Amino acid sequence: MHPRIPRAAAGLAAALVAATLAATPAAAAPEDTSSADLNLAVSGERVVSYATVKQFFVRLSNDGPDAAQGVKVTIDAGNIDQNVLFFGLPSGPGCEEDGPTKVTCELGELANGTTVTDFPALFAATPKHKGSAGSFTVTVNAVTADPNAANNTQTVNVEAVPRGLDLTAVARDVYADYADNTPVAPGGTGDLHWALYNAGRDTVQGVTFEIALPPYVTFADQRPGCKYNDENTVASCRRDARIVAPGEIFMMVRPMKVKVAADAPGPVGLSGGWVVGYANGKASPNVRPLAARSADQDTVVEAADEKVRRDVDPSDNAVQFAVVTGRNPVDLSVTSTPATGAVGDTVEVEFEATNKGPATSSPLFEVRAPEGTTALLPEEGIVPSCVEKDGGLVCGLDGELGVGETTSFALKFRIDAEQVGTDGQITVGNTFASPESAPEDNVAPISITASGAGPGEGPGGGSGGGGGLPVTGVQATVLGGAGLLVAVVGGVLLVLARRRRVVLVTPTEDK
Repeated sequence: MHPRIPRAAAGLAAALVAATLAATPAAAAPEDTSSADLNLAVSGERVVSYATVKQFFVRLSNDGPDAAQGVKVTIDAGNIDQNVLFFGLPSGPGCEEDGPTKVTCELGELANGTTVTDFPALFAATPKHKGSAGSFTVTVNAVTADPNAANNTQTVNVEAVPRGLDLTAVARDVYADYADNTPVAPGGTGDLHWALYNAGRDTVQGVTFEIALPPYVTFADQRPGCKYNDENTVASCRRDARIVAPGEIFMMVRPMKVKVAADAPGPVGLSGGWVVGYANGKASPNVRPLAARSADQDTVVEAADEKVRRDVDPSDNAVQFAVVTGRNPVDLSVTSTPATGAVGDTVEVEFEATNKGPATSSPLFEVRAPEGTTALLPEEGIVPSCVEKDGGLVCGLDGELGVGETTSFALKFRIDAEQVGTDGQITVGNTFASPESAPEDNVAPISITASGAGPGEGPGGGSGGGGGLPVTGVQATVLGGAGLLVAVVGGVLLVLARRRRVVLVTPTEDK
């Protein structure tokens, strides 16, 4: 039996739990029709020889669209080379062993957009040699169907290294109250809890960390020793006098408070937050013990040279987090103008959509052409971008529709018969998580009248020319599909791009 290393289990993850008073939610009943895309990654690749316990963490996120019920994580360490590495697996309530090198643990429910970053996958200590230590594999599954199982397993190749600095970052999703996982209300605030654990063999002299917030989130207060960008969404901070010995945890005594915008969508986990931390350098051998350096003014450390920021395992210096928001509805409406033309004409129908809020929306339109007409795909590069669906169109706009904003666009229809039906309509929905508060104005009729004239100019702006692609055949689907990918799937990413374009790279050496 391999050692469970209980002190390691009570280390970094336990410190965060104690700081946030977090409670693990129980597994809810499965939902047969729901789906949730679980995305698994494991932090850590290297263990420093004769260092303190190294913790490898599960980084798990739910990319939706629904909550994942009955989430379980399995760790298989059968391929670890025990001649190189001592290791332990997680244990306790909810974990079931399958032999000495394999365990499965229940995590319960994981809401859409939320993350788990502080669940330990493996504890490793005292490598006997440098070089390869074998590998272990982590797999996640859930009762809820997963549309993409390709990102549910990761095998980690572990390497032993002689010595060096090794900080590991963990963070928790932000809630208004961690005791019962209360979401942050629109316009409200929550505390960001994160920590850095020194898993190396050397004492760290000075810590630098950077925090980037998800969209719709800003810092509610600003701290000395930190620089903030103009949007108040990225903080770059230094604590030059802070000493972190092997096995110790660097945490902020007073957590950073963040604020959710009043127009943030919800209920959802706003993903895309990042914490990255690294050591400024190695402390001198005569650093005072922990009791004598409980405050910065009691330390004897000088500011480190930034050129020595090196970490033997940079794979776990950065960690993602989400901010969980409460319910915030939208009130979308859509209207249309009638069109008239002769049989064979292409007419243009104009539409207008408005978001009365209080949350920002990302509208998606379903178009059903009246009987006797054909809806035409817009040409490439024309907004909206559409694809064929069930004889009609599904169309997306370029980005979000803010509170109080109105957008207008036009679609073309070909009149195929003298008798045009009255069954045409356009329906607006929201691809963001916010529910609709007034669905009665989400639908508008599409009214097209066929006049007695032959093909040519019609009084409704029609013409006998092409003006678009009919929604028939494989080619129309392929051409439209590329547009919808940009409009719909890329719509959420566009929110990030508009508000902030940030790329975090784990620093290695300043130039």
